[in-house]
Amino acid sequence: HNVYHLEPELLHLKVGDHVRLHQNGMGATVLVLEENHKLVIGMDSRKLVPGRRYFVPVPKSMFIVGFWSFTVQPLPGGGTRLIERWKIEWSARNPVVNLLLVFGFELPSFIMEQRMLRVIKMLAEGTPPERLGLI
Repeated sequence: HNVYHLEPELLHLKVGDHVRLHQNGMGATVLVLEENHKLVIGMDSRKLVPGRRYFVPVPKSMFIVGFWSFTVQPLPGGGTRLIERWKIEWSARNPVVNLLLVFGFELPSFIMEQRMLRVIKMLAEGTPPERLGLI
């Protein structure tokens, strides 16, 4: 489930808000918010907020911490650059679990991020979602 237009509830985020990243309600917490400049969301499986849904059900013997940031930088001539960064760390020491986490998180995230950034670029440049074949 993707959003290709401005959602009123997303226009007034504040630090501590839960941002849904999936239609079932799973998401992350707003950690940093600098208006018109930066948004950082993330989760730490050691500090989950009761009542919120997260992507990462992990055993109590391990942890997963992930951060996702979006920074808008002004460019000379009036343009802007969107910089997106993703970082995830976990405490698993088992090589099989590590391999599963790499292929379960990092590879799909990379693929999703590439498409997401291309779509954001096209929408920011004025291409309507219908012309992208997204709706």
